[in-house]
Amino acid sequence: MGDVWGFRKKEKMEWLRLDESKKDCYSQKLYRRMLYDRNPLLVTMEDKYKAREYVLSKAACKVPELLWWSAETPVKIPWDTLPDRYVIKTNHWSGDGVYFINNSTIPLQGIAEDMTIGEMYRVVENGTDHRGKKVSRKWMERKLSRLLKKRYAMGLEWATQEINPPVIMIEEMLTINGGLPTP
Repeated sequence: MGDVWGFRKKEKMEWLRLDESKKDCYSQKLYRRMLYDRNPLLVTMEDKYKAREYVLSKAACKVPELLWWSAETPVKIPWDTLPDRYVIKTNHWSGDGVYFINNSTIPLQGIAEDMTIGEMYRVVENGTDHRGKKVSRKWMERKLSRLLKKRYAMGLEWATQEINPPVIMIEEMLTINGGLPTP
């Protein structure tokens, strides 16, 4: 088949190539499914807001409490009404605009400096990220406002293109032994 996908038109990811000689490999099966499986449930599960509603309807597991959500731009977060620990994210974006906020006097445990990717994921404790850089509420609101106006850029993840409306969600932060859950 030889299909190739790229993040940007000029930049091809050769490792994301369908290869008929390796069609029984897990990665090839996964790529094929990403390309051709148009199950509508994938859109529901890609949408973080709709996925939480779906999981709640199945009573399958504990779902973090939804503290606030909005589709309005510019984003205006009700900071003073939030608890000490929470997570801010969008429902439609993957790999960017996720903030783990801790305003309690007890620091989160086990946060490695390389745990997050640049501007994409941030662990913010009392206004400072885990690398020691100040992170303002206004900066987060501007970044989230920009993400609400965009569609997710990775065409390979087709289901993200179908998520409507894009929203900002704030959920309670679940911790394990005082730290963030790890995969």
